[in-house]
Amino acid sequence: KRQIPLSIIDNNWLAQNVSRYTNTLYDNVKRVTDITIALPAALLSLVLYPFVALAIKLEDGGPVIISMLRVGEGGKPFNFYKFRSMSGNDKGQYGPSGVSKLYVTKVGKFLRASRIDELPQLWNILRGDLSLVGPRPEFPPLVEVYEKEIPYYGVRHLIKPGLSGWAQLYHHYDPHHATDVEATTMKLSYDLYYLKHRSLALDLIIILKTIRRLLIKSNA
Repeated sequence: KRQIPLSIIDNNWLAQNVSRYTNTLYDNVKRVTDITIALPAALLSLVLYPFVALAIKLEDGGPVIISMLRVGEGGKPFNFYKFRSMSGNDKGQYGPSGVSKLYVTKVGKFLRASRIDELPQLWNILRGDLSLVGPRPEFPPLVEVYEKEIPYYGVRHLIKPGLSGWAQLYHHYDPHHATDVEATTMKLSYDLYYLKHRSLALDLIIILKTIRRLLIKSNA
């Protein structure tokens, strides 16, 4: 199985299977791995920045890189950086409708498909806000909703969020720019699987599968 059904989750299950700390060796090696991969990738990605900036500016003249608060390890918010792919930055404040009024720009569609829009997050990894692998960080307003509606949702904040993760690979109904309790509940079941089984071997599998998916998309 690739997920943990929420129907079996209770305080006893969490106490036996999920801990904020696994072991010192894993935590330290994971951090070294993050830096070893993210630093050269971040430096190499700087070559693309002028071209991305030019494309974004030519389309609508708006900001190139946007900053938005996301919820990180321990429930602490941090500034999360992306190349702007939408018509603005509503920071997850979707209002009564629960759906963003923004739209993905033409340049943004390419940036998203290629994942180029996420290159600035490599600097988040170097700063220690993100890891290469972990649950995807969410907007504070949405976290507030999900923590009220979804039992044990806050458990995913026990560890550092990630640039990629188990749920990103196997949960294909992730809500984008909208509040969706049902889809997010299912996503949590994949995050719980990672929380229970996380290890250097699983992290490597996720990294390789993510790279494979990106290569397949680029050749499509």
